[in-house]
Amino acid sequence: MHGLIECSLRARSREEERSVATTPLTGPEEQRRPVTALHQTSSDQGEDLPPQPPRHARGVPAPKESTAMGSGSVDTVVLRFNEDNMANEELYERAGHARDVAHSAHLNAERHRVLAKKARDAWRTVQLEHPERRAWLPVTFLIALGLLSLDSWAAYFAAEALGGDQRVTLLWAAVFLVILGLLEAGLAWFAERSRTIFRLVALGLTAFAVLLALLRFGFFTGVGTGPIAAIVGAVVFTVCTILFVVGGFAAVRYAETLDSWRARRHARKAESKAATAEVLAARRAAERDRRIDAYVGRIRPTLLRENCNAQATAAKVRAHLLGEPR
Repeated sequence: MHGLIECSLRARSREEERSVATTPLTGPEEQRRPVTALHQTSSDQGEDLPPQPPRHARGVPAPKESTAMGSGSVDTVVLRFNEDNMANEELYERAGHARDVAHSAHLNAERHRVLAKKARDAWRTVQLEHPERRAWLPVTFLIALGLLSLDSWAAYFAAEALGGDQRVTLLWAAVFLVILGLLEAGLAWFAERSRTIFRLVALGLTAFAVLLALLRFGFFTGVGTGPIAAIVGAVVFTVCTILFVVGGFAAVRYAETLDSWRARRHARKAESKAATAEVLAARRAAERDRRIDAYVGRIRPTLLRENCNAQATAAKVRAHLLGEPR
C-alpha cells in the first residue's frame, strides 16, 4: 500500500515538472508555484492540505487601509476633527446654530417682503378708484386749517359789530369760524356724492359770507369811517374770506381719501418692517459666514497634514456647514 502511494506521488511530481517546464515564468511569484504544489496532497487520500501563506509573507506587500481624513465622506471628516478637540465641536455647534438663525431670519425677511408687496398692491388698487386725489391727507388738512385760521380776523371784525365785551366777541368769532369750517367740509364731502346738496351748501356759504360782510360794514361805520371806506373794507374782508374757504376746499378736494390714506400707511409700515427684516437677515448671514470661516480655517491645517485634497475637502465642509445639497 505504501509503495503504491509513493509511486503515485512520483508520477504527479513528474507531471508538474513537465507543466512548469512548458509554462514561461514571468516573475518570482511564478517560480514559487511548483514548490507549493509539491507539498500538496490529494484530498482523496484523507490528508489535510497545509494552509496557504498570506501574500505579504511571500514577498507581496498587503494593501494598506487609508487612514487619511480626506479619504472619507464630509461627515466622517467633520466627526474625526471634532473628536480631536472639544473646542472644535463647540465651534461646529456655534456655526450650526448661526446657520439656523440666519435661515430663520432669511425666511422672516421673505415673508415680510411678500406682505409688503401685497400691501403696496392693495394701496395702488384703492388709489386707482380716485386717480386725481393723490395729495397727502395730513398735509392738505393742515393747509385747510391754516387757511381757515386766516379768516379769524375777518370773523373778529364781524363779531365786533354785535357788541358785547371781549369774551363775547371772541366767542362769536369762534362760532363764525366753526360755521365756515363746516361749510367748507360740506363742500368737500358732497362734491362727488351729491351735486344737489353741494349746490345748496355753496348757496349757504354765499349767504353766510354776505351776512359777515354786512356785519363788517356795520362795524366799520360804527368806528367812524366813511360809507365808501366801510364798503371797501367789508368787501375786501369778504373776498378774503371766500378765497380762504375756496383754497381750503381745493386742498381737501384733491387730498387722498381716508381709505387710500390708511392703505398707504399700512403699505409704508409693511415696507419698513421688510427693510428691517432684510437688514437683520444680512446681519445674521454675516455672523454665520464668520463662524463658518473660523471653522474652515481651523480644519484646513489638519487637512493639509493628512495629505489630502485640502481645497476641495474644505469646500465640501463649507457646503456641509451651509446646509447646501450635495
